[in-house]
Amino acid sequence: MATIVLDHIKKRYANSDALTVKDFNLSIKDKEFIVLVGPSGCGKSTTLRMIAGLEEISEGGLYINDKKVNDTAPKNRDIAMVFQNYALYPHMTVYGNMAFGLKIRKLKKSDIDKRVREAAQVLGLEEYLNRKPKALSGGQRQRVALGRAMVRNPQVFLMDEPLSNLDAKLRVQMRAEIAKLQRRLQVTTIYVTHDQTEAMTMADRIVIMKDGEIQQIGTPEDVYKNPTNMFVGGFIGAPPMNFLPAAISEQGALISDHLVPLSQDTLSKLSDYKGKSVIAGIRPEDIVSVKEAVEDAFPATVDVAELLGSESLIYTRIGETSIIIKTTAEHVRSGEQISLALKPDKLRFFDAETEKRIL
Repeated sequence: MATIVLDHIKKRYANSDALTVKDFNLSIKDKEFIVLVGPSGCGKSTTLRMIAGLEEISEGGLYINDKKVNDTAPKNRDIAMVFQNYALYPHMTVYGNMAFGLKIRKLKKSDIDKRVREAAQVLGLEEYLNRKPKALSGGQRQRVALGRAMVRNPQVFLMDEPLSNLDAKLRVQMRAEIAKLQRRLQVTTIYVTHDQTEAMTMADRIVIMKDGEIQQIGTPEDVYKNPTNMFVGGFIGAPPMNFLPAAISEQGALISDHLVPLSQDTLSKLSDYKGKSVIAGIRPEDIVSVKEAVEDAFPATVDVAELLGSESLIYTRIGETSIIIKTTAEHVRSGEQISLALKPDKLRFFDAETEKRIL
């Protein structure tokens, strides 16, 4: 059982004036699955390592179960960490790797054996206990790393890009296994990844980071539907949100010389921007495409169409603006002219200068 609070956490490395992590604030509930996501160099792994005690906290307080642990040694924080490279001992068997941490803690042999075999059963590793890591696949090695963390019965799991060395198919399988395992064990978990698909499919809440700062915290659905700024809209979603230059009028949004009518409620929220330029954002699945010309629709040119089985991604252009559409399987060719209609209630508007959402 563990709650975690990061209170105004900052990280500055020696001989540097710049902060790697800037004023990080987050409260994590017991049993919650939190995912830190963002591009390389955004500070997510550094934040995880500060929670683990592997990096010193420059400013702020880290609390586990209301106890400040800034100066507590990693081994005394009752956490278990799963690394990107598995960090298995090559000369030990699967059993030996999973049991090693318990032997160091001087547990009884019978207790060690019970914990290892229970974890092996949960992870499907029973028939591999006598093998060494070199005789295992990538997915099996990752399960061993998870098993080594499990047997300790920690308060907190920390996972630093644990699936990045696996192929695409195995990543899908393993992320489902990790999510299922976390819900079964009911252990507070903090997971770091640069893959927004992992974040969206696994997290109770997502923390999106950029340049050492939190951009948004929310459920996967919330950050997808209501991004707080253009960075979040462009980072979360595959493919990402489309962004279109727009101007607000009395009737709606003028986009590429076409008026998109807006509700009175939306217009009232945009009242300060009437006559001004803004950025309109819309998800690829919220654009309707038809081959015939339709009133109030945008004429667009198809650049590329990708058939993905039951759906297609169509890359188009409205003037100089590129737009991606996600639709049911549709046969269109490069250079073909189609018409696009935007769903007005799905439009999100951003300040053109600050790139922040206009609420």
